[in-house]
Amino acid sequence: MIRVGSQVLVEDPPKWILDYARRLRIPNPQRAQALRFGSVYAASRHPKWVSGCTIQDSGDVIIPRAAYYADVHDMVEEDVEVCTVTTDVEYPDPLLEMLPHQEEAMKAFMSHVNDCDAQERPIDTTIVMATSSGKTVLGMYLAYLCTEKTLVVVHSQEVEKAWLKDSEKMFGFKKKDIGRIRGKKITIGEQFTIGSVQTLMNLKPSLWRDEFGMVIFDELHRHAATCFSRVAERARANVRVGITASDTRKDGRMPVIRWHLGKNCHKDTTPRNSVPLHFHGVITGVSVSPTKVNTVDIEVISGEPPVEEEYVWGDVCTKLSYSEERNDKIVFLIKYIIENHRGDILLPVNRKEHAYELVDRLISEGISAVALTGDITGNKREQVYTDICNSEYKVTVGMLQIVSDGASNPYWEHAVNVVPFSDRKTAEQLKGRPIRKRKGKKKAHFWDLIDDVDMLRNMATTRYRGLRNHIVSACWHEILKTDEDKFTLVRKE
Repeated sequence: MIRVGSQVLVEDPPKWILDYARRLRIPNPQRAQALRFGSVYAASRHPKWVSGCTIQDSGDVIIPRAAYYADVHDMVEEDVEVCTVTTDVEYPDPLLEMLPHQEEAMKAFMSHVNDCDAQERPIDTTIVMATSSGKTVLGMYLAYLCTEKTLVVVHSQEVEKAWLKDSEKMFGFKKKDIGRIRGKKITIGEQFTIGSVQTLMNLKPSLWRDEFGMVIFDELHRHAATCFSRVAERARANVRVGITASDTRKDGRMPVIRWHLGKNCHKDTTPRNSVPLHFHGVITGVSVSPTKVNTVDIEVISGEPPVEEEYVWGDVCTKLSYSEERNDKIVFLIKYIIENHRGDILLPVNRKEHAYELVDRLISEGISAVALTGDITGNKREQVYTDICNSEYKVTVGMLQIVSDGASNPYWEHAVNVVPFSDRKTAEQLKGRPIRKRKGKKKAHFWDLIDDVDMLRNMATTRYRGLRNHIVSACWHEILKTDEDKFTLVRKE
């Protein structure tokens, strides 16, 4: 049978659907080979949305809801109706006014709602807005306009904290007024409930599926594709909307979003509600020798000659983290920033041992610093966040996965990136931390370390290109090692 979520659409599906299901379920070497070499659809000539279906052991085919209405609805009986949940709850009047760019997004969303109502179909869509443009407040306003009991699906505790904080500003809600679904804690709020996508994926659907008339997927591009798909196919809410800073995914699985939530109803990536950003490339002169491995035994059938050696990427990061020379120059850079600029500093890393090492070095230099890693959980993390937001620490050394999105502190005016990565979206997310407005805050700085390795220099170029549209000035410095470190301007744009 064919289903949308738990709703049976066709008891005796057409042969072509069963044929596609069979190709996806049984061992299929041709399709597996096509997937291995990057072609998802080369092995079986089926519609693209079929790859977004869940094929159960019983043989049932579960179709993503947006894909169903876009591609399948006209193929099944006219009297079939997809089961959805609607609620009707009252919200307090908003305490915050909408900004012009938020009003534009709201109008686009309501226009989409009217179109869906006219077609008598559920409401699925996404809204793409730049970092620090007020997506959380917009999501709350949409829930207020729809008067639906709302489930907010998040991927991290930092995003959850942002919703808790902004819900108090927007409606005066306290923490006890907001429902939570995380781990073993399951409470349903009268208006809002915040749920972890990981918990919802593993939770029995009957415990939450019929409770909500609206589901908001926040920072959608950050959700693991499997987790998001599982939650989306179970969510029966009449209104489902994704709010995100990017409609592209690092893993390349953008179609997953479209299959479940349809097309964007609004996209505006212009930086809003932010201060000007100044870019500083910092040439360290540090060189590491990455370990190489032989890959000559890997079969290559594309006609290209086999690659005999390649770098072990994790080994590069490890050697950089433990480089005494590099860590000395990081501490020197932090001291230079403190002496010549105002504002607190965010220092993301990708190894927790590196975070603790840098914190120890900074404290020994008389600089107040704290490490923000996965080891700090629960009430302790909440207290650390409170201290950070009260400017108790000059430097916050945090894991990149934790601080690149969701983490918010208006006192951060500098992001010092010591992590070599090549993802432009991560660079955009990271620059969103220091550019948030605060009274008296006039500019923000992004300091990017560039090490003396060809691969790392190329990555630095990619990061700069990802930020180029957001910066007002750019310059490159070099930390010279003589009798003592010196900071020298190399060039300026």
